[in-house]
Amino acid sequence: ALTAFLRQKNYYVEQEDLAIKFNYSNSPFLPFVLKIIKSMLSNRYRNYSALEEFIKSGKINDSLVSSIDKMLGSSLSGEFNVIGFSVFSAHQFLFALMFSQRLKQKTNTITILGGPFISLFSQYFYSDVFNFADYIIVGDGMTPLIRLIDYLQGKTAISSIPNLVYNDHGKIIINPKEYYPLEDVP
Repeated sequence: ALTAFLRQKNYYVEQEDLAIKFNYSNSPFLPFVLKIIKSMLSNRYRNYSALEEFIKSGKINDSLVSSIDKMLGSSLSGEFNVIGFSVFSAHQFLFALMFSQRLKQKTNTITILGGPFISLFSQYFYSDVFNFADYIIVGDGMTPLIRLIDYLQGKTAISSIPNLVYNDHGKIIINPKEYYPLEDVP
């Protein structure tokens, strides 16, 4: 839906499922993620301590870094100024954080996290997520994404972007939420 929306607004957009590519590339990522997910599911109230531990440390082992670098080389990521990660699960959240972190270490690409998992659970990680990504969009992302692109081009104020969470010199700012009619989805 976001790809169609951005194309409708005359933006050049490519869509890649990097998580699937990564999981099936004989990467050590899957065992790493399974260990974290197992610890989350072992508690019936969803224990996110292992995920929090990774987020706080930000440390990726060398074999994962090598796999991520291989993915960076084989993806379209280096060709874009802005990359958004639509995150549907804890598994994809970990991948998006690691990929975004490595991308930021190698390029000046702006990274945005959004999607159902981010909308539901990112508030638990706000203070640390900005070590990995630049912006978070919570809830519907179409209008906020267009307005964020406008902001990045100097056309609007960041405070006017609904559903946006960002870090302003160490202070987490959460802009007001807006909801949009489903009929407007292309």
